[in-house]
This record gives sequence, structure tokens and C-alpha cells, in this order.
Amino acid sequence: MEKIVGIIMTFIMGLVFIGIGKYFTEKDKKLKTKGIRTQAKVLEKKIGCSRRAYITVEYTGGEKIITKRIVTTRSLCNGYPFEAGEYTDIFYNRNKPKSFCFENDKRDTLRAIILYCAGGMEIAVGFLSIFSGKN
Repeated sequence: MEKIVGIIMTFIMGLVFIGIGKYFTEKDKKLKTKGIRTQAKVLEKKIGCSRRAYITVEYTGGEKIITKRIVTTRSLCNGYPFEAGEYTDIFYNRNKPKSFCFENDKRDTLRAIILYCAGGMEIAVGFLSIFSGKN
């Protein structure tokens, strides 16, 4: 009985990971297709010492001027071809103007890939547990 409960929980965790990965994929896709395109000024691009990059942008979202700081990895940050003082294209959510992404943003895509892999591994472990001979 314990084995069956464990296998079911493993499948459920795998499906949850895949579902969350799908959420990030859809969020990214929706923002880039239905979001409002605008120009954002890069106020700061700072590379930290622990594989982090801090990017602060300012843009007009609706009627407000929004200043937003994101933290990302250096490797993803190197894909952003801009420096402080430059302008770049972004997409922001009409209903939540503080939610934005860069035109070539890969953050949500990377999160989705990691979650898809984790979910796939959980499901694979579940199947392997079904066919293992040990109880």
C-alpha cells in the first residue's frame, strides 16, 4: 500500500511540475503576443559577484512611470545587448504594468525547461517504481 501511495504522489508531483512549467511558458508567450510594447530606459546594469545580474529599468506603463529592478543570472543577462542609459524594447501587461519582459527575455523559458525536466523525471521514476520487483 505504501508503494502505491508513493507512486501516486510521484506522478502527482511530476504533473504539478509540468503544470507550473506550462504556466511559465504561457505567461511568456502571452506577454510577448498580447502585452503592450514600449521603450524602457536602462537605469542600471550591475553584475554581482555571485552569478547574479541586477537590471533596473524605467518605463511608462499606462499613466504611471514604473521603475523596476530584476535579478537574473549573468548568463541570461549577457544576452541583453544594452548598458545603462540605453533604451530597449519591453512588453508589459496592461492589467499589471509592473509585470514585464524584455524582447529577447529567456527567464521564463528557462524556468519552464527546468520544471518540464523535473516533471518528466518524476514521472519516469513513477513508471520505474511500478515495474521494479521490490516492495
